[in-house]
This record gives sequence, C-alpha cells and structure tokens, in this order.
Amino acid sequence: MKKDRVEPSLQASAPVLVTVLGLFAICVHEVLEGFVFPSVFGWFTSPLSVLVSLAVVAVAAYFAVPLLLKEIAEHKATTTELTRPLPVLESQQSDGTVQQCENTYRTIVETIYVATSIVEDDGKISLVNSEFERLSGFSRREIEGVKYAAEFMAPESREKLLMYHEARRKDPDSVPRTYKAQFIDRSGAVRDLLLCVNMMPGTKKSVVSGIDIAEFKRTEVALMESEERYRTAIECSSDAVTIVQGDLRVYANQKFLEMFGYERLDEVIGQPIYPMIHPDERDRVVEMDRRRQSGEPAPSRYEFKGVRKDGIAMYIEASVAGITYRGKPATLHYLRDITERREAEEQIKTSLREKEVLLKEVHHRVKNNLQVVSSLLFLQSQTVQDEETRRILEESRNRVKSMAFIHKQLYQSTNVAQIDFSPYVRNLARNLLDSYRTNGNGITLDVHVEEVFLSLDMAIPCGLIINELISNALKHAFLNGSEGQISVDLHRVGEKNVLIVSDNGVGLPGEIDVVSAETLGLQLVSALVKQIEGRLELTRDQGTVFKITF
Repeated sequence: MKKDRVEPSLQASAPVLVTVLGLFAICVHEVLEGFVFPSVFGWFTSPLSVLVSLAVVAVAAYFAVPLLLKEIAEHKATTTELTRPLPVLESQQSDGTVQQCENTYRTIVETIYVATSIVEDDGKISLVNSEFERLSGFSRREIEGVKYAAEFMAPESREKLLMYHEARRKDPDSVPRTYKAQFIDRSGAVRDLLLCVNMMPGTKKSVVSGIDIAEFKRTEVALMESEERYRTAIECSSDAVTIVQGDLRVYANQKFLEMFGYERLDEVIGQPIYPMIHPDERDRVVEMDRRRQSGEPAPSRYEFKGVRKDGIAMYIEASVAGITYRGKPATLHYLRDITERREAEEQIKTSLREKEVLLKEVHHRVKNNLQVVSSLLFLQSQTVQDEETRRILEESRNRVKSMAFIHKQLYQSTNVAQIDFSPYVRNLARNLLDSYRTNGNGITLDVHVEEVFLSLDMAIPCGLIINELISNALKHAFLNGSEGQISVDLHRVGEKNVLIVSDNGVGLPGEIDVVSAETLGLQLVSALVKQIEGRLELTRDQGTVFKITF
C-alpha cells in the first residue's frame, strides 16, 4: 500500500522535467532572437536561434538527467526501507499516537524553567525535564520509569504527598494544588520546594512542578527580621506612630495609646480617625489625609488640635508620608504632643507683648520729659533780652525736639526696635522750617526720603545731624530774607544709606573746615558722623551740599 503511494510520484517526474526543459528552450530562443542576433541576418535569424536554443537545452539536460536519476534511486531506497515494517506500524498505529503525544509533552515540559515531572497513576515518574535533573542530581535514565515520586520526598512530606496523590485521582479538587514539601536530592541534601500539581486531562497522570523556595525563605526570614526591627524601633519611639487607610486607623504603637489616653489597641484599630481630631480642625486634617492617599500634593508637616479620650484638648505636631500598606494606599503619621511647647510659646509671646508695652511706655515718658525740657528752654528764651543767648536757647530747644520726635514715633509704632525714618525726616524738616519762618518766608523744603528703617542708636544721631544741617542752612544760606530751597534726600545704595542735605544759598565759606570748625553745630555734625561710622563729603558749588554715607 505504501509502494503504490510512492510510484506515481516518481513516474510523474519525467513529464515535469520535459516541461521545464521546453520552457527553458523557449526562453533561450526569445532572448537570442531579441537581444543576441541582430536583425540584419534576415530569414536566417530564426533557424539559427532555434539551433542554439536546442544546443543549450541539450547541455542542460545532460547535467540534469543524471541528478534526477540519482534522486530517484535514493527515493526508491527510502521507499523500500519504509515499506518493510509497514504491517507492524499499521498494527501499532495507536501506540504511535501515544508516542507522538509523549514527545509533545516532553517538548513542552523541557521548555519550562522549573523542575517538572509527569507522575503515573502508580506514583512512578515517567518523564522529567533537564531542570529536574539539575535539582535532583540524577539523570533521566536513572529516573524515568525507575523511580517513584515519593522517593524524592523527606519522611515528613512523603505521607502528605501519597495521601494527596491518592485523593487527587478520585477528586482533583479535594486536595490543594499548591503546597510546600521537602525534597531530597542525590547527595541527601534537603530542599524546600513549592509544588504545583495538576491532572492531565483524560488520564490518571499528573504534572508536578517544583520551585526551590530556599532563596524565597531566606528573603522571607530577612523581611520578617527587618519588619521586627522596624516594629521594635516604632514601638520604642518617643513619638506616637499610626497608619491611616481611608478614614480608618489600621496601626498604632504603644506611645499612641498613651498620648490619647487609651488602654487597648482594639479601641483604636479599625476605628475612624475623627474622634481624636478637634471639631474645629477635623475637616482640614481629613482633607489633607485624603489628598495624600490619592497622590495629590499635601503638606508633610503641620500642626493641629487633637482630643484625648477624656475630652482634654492638646496641640499635636504631625509628620506625614504616603505609603502602601498591605497593597493599598495609606498614610504614616508621626505625632508629637506639643501642648507644653505651645503653652511656653504663648507665655513668651505674652511676655514680649508686656515688654513691648513697657518699652513704649518708656519712650512715651522720655518724649514727655524731653518735651518738658523743650518747654523750659522756650520759657527761658522768652525771659532773655540778649539775642545771642536767645538764639542759643532756641537751637538747644530744636535739638531736644528732634530727639523727642524719635521717641514719640517709637512709642506710636508697632515696631519698637526700629523706626521708619521717612515720616520722621518730613516732620522734623517741617518743624524746623516753622521755627525759622521769621528769617525768610520764601524758603521752601524739598524732601525725598525712601522707606528706610533705623535702630534707635542710628536714628537719634541721624536726626540730630539733619537738625543741625537744616538749621544751619536756614540761618546762614539765605541772607536778607531771600528766597531759596533746601533739599533733603535719603536713600539706600547697596548695603549703605546715603543722606544728602543741600541748599542753593550763598554757600559755605571756603575757609571753614567742617572737621575743625569752631561752631557748635558743625562740631556736632562731625562728631555724630563718626558715631554712626559714616563718611562726610562737602561740596560748595552753587550752594552747599552735605553728603553722608553710613
């Protein structure tokens, strides 16, 4: 029967060969006639191309026919070999199908990168892959059809494996498909395996895959040790530690119970977080926790007002981070009771407010005392007939008033440490102009002062300097009631302050040296510039310009 199927295919080879050679001849003829021989040959072109084509085909046939004959001979030999055991194959066709299935299973099992075996109904191993060989230390020949699966199990795992094997054949779902067992290799070493067993459909065979979980167990032990270390660290922490998932508390350490006045974990674990947050703070804290668990931006440190179990309120500082707890988003909270700190801060703030009030009162009293001195000087000047003495008393009175203005502004300000010098300069200049108004009604003031804050130690000397320079200009720069302008400019240049007091009057005489001047006013200016560690520059062109950098 097999021979009948082979012969027709061989008989069909000759016609196919003839057809191929004919087509080859036609192609050669067309090529010669169209491209090789020129058209000038006329009627002789066609017979010549035919002869050449036949010659080429004959050469091709000369080489092709022996090859074909050789192929036919080899094919016949193969056919004879195949037809010899044909009756046996036909009688064992079912066995061939089984063998083919076994080969398929072997291929599949071999591609699995875990130790895999096929176990028969009687517990004998019929097939293993190379990974099983490596794990066990035995070769396939030593295992397949020779060893039983139970031989590789440690005594404490063997009974369970045999029980599962028997029960699985009655009801595959009656026993677990995955379980741990101890495996013994060739050297006698015991390995921990995770076995996965499934029945092969339509048979009593089972496929067993085993994964060496020694590394997993070491990792598991390391994780448990690490978890224990962190748990110990958290339990011994001086801060209260808790984990919140959703709106429920899922973990809390002992310090948390102590801080909020609870005695047992079951009073807080699995319970809502709301009762421990003051009603005034509840919405804010819960919203921040919700945003953090959903991945939205939220502050990691904040303070809020909490409530103990007994209802006592307390202030809490929280450090919060988003984590994953048992596969779900959660937040880890470190809480610290800052009630005592807040109370101390409030006491400090109260004390500072009291001292601030006291300082303002001091400035107020100093201002009043200076005002009394100024009034006394004024009264004294009214009783003096000598004009020079009256002038000296008036100058002294203006100096006292310049200092009184500073103390007045300090006790009226919210900042008792520094004074805003801008309004002070305007008030001082206006007051001096009013005092010397009788010397000339045509004098005007031009004040340009930036927002500059000075301490008391700097403000009083600067106020006295401005007082002396404006007074000097009002007295000497404009003769016989002539008109003129006095300018005051204060601004910052980098880290320095620049004060410029100028006038467009007759100018300071060239023989007068500010440093060595005999007049009290200029001597006072020079001394005060040194006190504030400043630098004085004098310009006499078109009036007088005093520039002080400090």
